[in-house]
Amino acid sequence: MVASDIKLTAFNRFLSERQQKLGGALFIVDDEGRMIAHSGNSSPSNILHFPNITNNSVLNATINEISADWPPEPEKLGKSFHFDIHEKQGYFYGTVKKIALPPPFQHQWYVVVALPDQLLLESLLSQQEISIYLVIAISVVGLVIVYLIIRQLTRPLRDTAEAAAKLASGNLTYRINTPANLREIAILKDAFNNMSGKMQESFNRLRQQVRQDNLTQLYTREGLIEQAAGLRYRSPNTLAILGVNGFRDINDSLGQDGGDVLLRAIAQRLTDLAEGSKMLIARVRGDEFAVLAPHTTNRTQSEALVSQLLSLFNRPVTIGNDDVLVDACAGVVFGYTYGDAIHESLQHAGLALSEAKRSDTAMYVYFEASMQARVQEQSRLLLELHHAVQHHEFVVFYQPFVRLSDGYFCGAEALVRWESPSRGMVSPAEFIPVAEQSGLINQIGMQVLEQAAFDTVAQIEAGRWPAHFQLHVNLSARQLLSADFIDKLEQVLTRTQLPPENLTLEITESQLMSHEHLATSGLTKIRALGIKIAIDDFGTGYSSLAYLHQMAFDSLKIDRSFVHSMTENSTNQRIIEAVVAMTRGMDVHLVAEGIETKEEAARLREIGCHYAQGFLFARPLPLAEQPTERVTDKLPAR
Repeated sequence: MVASDIKLTAFNRFLSERQQKLGGALFIVDDEGRMIAHSGNSSPSNILHFPNITNNSVLNATINEISADWPPEPEKLGKSFHFDIHEKQGYFYGTVKKIALPPPFQHQWYVVVALPDQLLLESLLSQQEISIYLVIAISVVGLVIVYLIIRQLTRPLRDTAEAAAKLASGNLTYRINTPANLREIAILKDAFNNMSGKMQESFNRLRQQVRQDNLTQLYTREGLIEQAAGLRYRSPNTLAILGVNGFRDINDSLGQDGGDVLLRAIAQRLTDLAEGSKMLIARVRGDEFAVLAPHTTNRTQSEALVSQLLSLFNRPVTIGNDDVLVDACAGVVFGYTYGDAIHESLQHAGLALSEAKRSDTAMYVYFEASMQARVQEQSRLLLELHHAVQHHEFVVFYQPFVRLSDGYFCGAEALVRWESPSRGMVSPAEFIPVAEQSGLINQIGMQVLEQAAFDTVAQIEAGRWPAHFQLHVNLSARQLLSADFIDKLEQVLTRTQLPPENLTLEITESQLMSHEHLATSGLTKIRALGIKIAIDDFGTGYSSLAYLHQMAFDSLKIDRSFVHSMTENSTNQRIIEAVVAMTRGMDVHLVAEGIETKEEAARLREIGCHYAQGFLFARPLPLAEQPTERVTDKLPAR
């Protein structure tokens, strides 16, 4: 026999402990409704069928909720029910579960649990919060995993973008070495590396072309600057720029290939001279070579070097079957011309070379600060000239010329003057060279031509000038060579209604000979309009008489230098007599310039010169001051 002592108080204590933690009510009831144990404080031994436990309202309310229908139907077991005690304690949810006792016990026990809804809600919220945190954590972990995967897959793309940025900043040697897992990215990486390599090769070739002249294999201007920038000598040196005189004529006569042969020969002579020394040789422009020579510590050594460089041009150069002899001039800078000063030194040497080319005697010129001042003044003058063209600040003066046979005024030369608001009346000698060089002479020339044409038509219509009055206007070779000059000339004639036979365009002999073939074509077109042509300053150029019969012209204006010395120099008089005879045979008129004395006028009339112009008759004057009377009183008696 086995005996067991079950203390119901132990059940009671256990359930009471659970109730204190959870709240609500817990109790065990048999199928007859007898209380076995509960979570209240009183002993269950004194509790009979669903007793009233006064000190526990929740327990009493739960008992009341289930006692009406006891024992519960099987389908209600395990299902929840709810009830309300009062406002302070609120809603409670309960459930009943059946416990089957083993034999030989004949009774069945039921466990009844009632919990407040707040506890359930807190539990639910806690579970939801845990779920949310869990979902967030899983999402973050997933995103990190996806990010790491994408980062690994797209790493070659990032490297490609980084390489492109480095390529844009000038780093052409950068390569992408990251392995690519995707085929498309691998193709992109290989294509980028190929492109980078080809760009590096192209850049190297381009840089070589920039640094080295293809024709002569000397340094270029940029190459010389790069080399000189790294030099740090402690003593002065010499920078000379050598310019070939008349190279354009050589190129025109021998062709470009002949000109290239000449340049290569000059480069070779300079290279031979520099061999074994630390001199740097460069071709800085088409026909200009720069020599940077260190260790010329004084001016004497510098001048000796420049003379030695120019002596290289004393020997002829064989080009095909011809021996060509050229000369050169040099612009020189002596001092510290290397390092950071190389840019300014090259500029100064170029200015000195320009001075040497303008000089009739000096083969080389050293740079002086005054040259820079002249260039700056020319820049200011050019800026003001642009303003003058836009605002029509140019006025026309007229210098008449007379017929020597009877002293009548038969024409006048239109001469431009610049009436500047800041400079006053500016001499043509100051601004015409700048206008020629800049190309503004085309616009200035057209303004003068149009104004003079309007004036002439007005004077003829007013009866102050004869109907056959000849207007002479100076023509620049730059105007003549302009593609639209003939069209503009026709437009001026149309606007002003000046008859073409009243207009004579003058072009100097030197300009005409400098552009012989193009000028001849232009002169032919001008004469086709009915306009006359005069060759100005005849005798000062280098034209030969053989060219004259090929030129389309109507008159010659013999230079004043022959007229001034004619009375003292018999040679000049014979030259004028020869020119008079020549023009008579060619059926053209001869105009003598610069007549200042009656003796000069008498001698020219005796020789047979047709017309004369000079201060003896009238100075250049504005239109309102032009003489119209006969000037026989200023001519010597016959």
